[in-house]
Amino acid sequence: MGRFHGGGHALLIALMMTASAVHAEMDVPVKVGGRELTFHVEDGVDLDVAVKQMSDKFKELLPQEMARITQENTLEVPVQISGEVVTLRITKGQDVQKKVEEFCQAYGLEDTSGITKEVMMRAASRGFVPLLTLPIQLNDKTGIEFPVYIGQNVRAAAAEFLQSHGVQPTQEIVSRVEKEVENRMVANRLQPLSKFVFKTSDEKDLPFNVFVGDNITQIVDAFIAQHQLPADSKLSIMDHVVQSMKAEGLMPLSEFPIIVDGVQRLLPLFTGETVPQAVDKFIRVHGIDPSAAEKLREGVRMRAEEEGVSPIAAYAVKVRDQEVTLPLFKGSKVTDAVANFGKKHGLTEQDVQTLQKDVQKNLQQRGLAPLVEFKFDIGGRQAVLPLFTGQNVTDMVTKFGEAYGIGSQALDEIFVEVNRVLRAQGLAPVAEFSISWGGKLLTLTVLEGEDLRQVVAKFAQANGIPSENAPEILRQVSAKLVADGQLPVASLPVTVGDQKLTLSIFKDQTPAQAAAKFCQDVGLDASVAATLEAGLTKRLKDSGVVPMTEFSIGFGDKQLQLPLYAGQNIPDAVRIFVEKHSIPATAVEGLVKEVTRRATAQGIVPVAGIPISVRGTEHTLQIYVGQDVGEQVEAFGRKHQIAAGDMPALLQAVKKVLDDLSKQAEPQP
Repeated sequence: MGRFHGGGHALLIALMMTASAVHAEMDVPVKVGGRELTFHVEDGVDLDVAVKQMSDKFKELLPQEMARITQENTLEVPVQISGEVVTLRITKGQDVQKKVEEFCQAYGLEDTSGITKEVMMRAASRGFVPLLTLPIQLNDKTGIEFPVYIGQNVRAAAAEFLQSHGVQPTQEIVSRVEKEVENRMVANRLQPLSKFVFKTSDEKDLPFNVFVGDNITQIVDAFIAQHQLPADSKLSIMDHVVQSMKAEGLMPLSEFPIIVDGVQRLLPLFTGETVPQAVDKFIRVHGIDPSAAEKLREGVRMRAEEEGVSPIAAYAVKVRDQEVTLPLFKGSKVTDAVANFGKKHGLTEQDVQTLQKDVQKNLQQRGLAPLVEFKFDIGGRQAVLPLFTGQNVTDMVTKFGEAYGIGSQALDEIFVEVNRVLRAQGLAPVAEFSISWGGKLLTLTVLEGEDLRQVVAKFAQANGIPSENAPEILRQVSAKLVADGQLPVASLPVTVGDQKLTLSIFKDQTPAQAAAKFCQDVGLDASVAATLEAGLTKRLKDSGVVPMTEFSIGFGDKQLQLPLYAGQNIPDAVRIFVEKHSIPATAVEGLVKEVTRRATAQGIVPVAGIPISVRGTEHTLQIYVGQDVGEQVEAFGRKHQIAAGDMPALLQAVKKVLDDLSKQAEPQP
């Protein structure tokens, strides 16, 4: 017997047999219309019988196959006209637009836009017309249209299309076309913007798609109603959808209202986008004056950090010779953030612990994490008092008491406990300073071991003090701490073995005392003290803490000392000296000449400053008394990379200038 099975291979036109009967079972692949079938012939069946069976089967299947092909190649669209339904038929290959126009004209329909849209959508869904066409510019600037059909493998079709138009379908070009098609499909709501699958309590998968322009709340409500899900599942579904789309950059993390020309606009910030990038894009889109960028960036940055959508800090971490950024957001725990970072990048447990300590310390120094948190039981509930860098302990404890309605006696006990813990941890204030700003008296607190520059910068930022005023606050605070003996007057780096140490000198200490104490503390031989004393003395002079030299000046029956500091010009030093000792102003000119003469003789100030042009840039060669001119010129040449062949001529030119100056200084007869 013979029978048909679905499937099979290519069409075989004839059976090549010489026997009158089939002596082995066989499968004969045949094709009926567009269907591939297999005709099974059993062992022992007469060949004529087998062929007749096949012919009968063809006759049976052919009408079905013709009907199927007709259906596949025909689009029928029911159209309601004057209360009656009329069918518009279109065959594949026909001009759909023209058929619609002819149909509308035949039935006297004027408004054809609705019918055209419906028919084109159905035609595209059946592959009669492209879903969309993508304009592509060829190398010769010729423009062509790439048609995209439903169910089509875009990548393969793009490669074939490009090749047919003489363009080499490189991976880069094909990927670009594929991405642009995807973007257009999404923009035209032909493809979801994002896809989700939610699992029900009975383990059933429910697909959920979001298209461009969808209202998330509305489509979630419709999804819940369609699948009869519990009403309390709405929040979890909404949260999952929104957070996922934000993470994919399909929804902004946040939007910040900005007034532009009297109209409120929203500035969006997306995942992977920095605040400066978002602000710059917003400025370009809305034609805002670029000079406003810095102020706008700062405002958006503060709001983004406050909302936790932009990191308050980012750390560059070396992971296997690559620099990776660790972002930290407001409200996130350092331990969790670093642990997740370590897990993601395969850090060892020890590396994670070290990184956690470094990050925590850095955050504390910058005032982004509390130095210490105190927990108190207030009326049966736990209250937390955090203390940050730069905060005044008394002020913070007082505000804490006001916030929780704590009585004066209980507040005194809290204050004592806070100070006890701070002292035990070495966090008690080293000093507190009153700073007047904007009509208010502000308090700046410095704790043990804190970086003074960071404390002042954080204090200025927290109190709205412009950054250009911070250096003056730092100078005043530093001077006070130095005067109180809490900061060194100067420091000198010293290497002992493989250790890098610091030799510091405090108020009322002499360089000799500081050097001797340092040697004693670190176990150095006392003979080293003289070398350290000389280095410390030079550092004090270079930093302007102590004078480079003092000139003895006779005034009346007194011998007064006129100090000259590093970086100080002689006229200024003389004016200060004259005012301090009530010397007549008429003496200033003579004193300036005298001090200049002595300072020059001591090699403290240059005897001459000679301008020299090096590759178009002018530099000054300072010549000092007591130093070899040749050595000074050679050092100048090395510093400015002057060719060795040019050095003799330079030396001769410098000597000539010095000779001319010397002749000018000689008294004339």
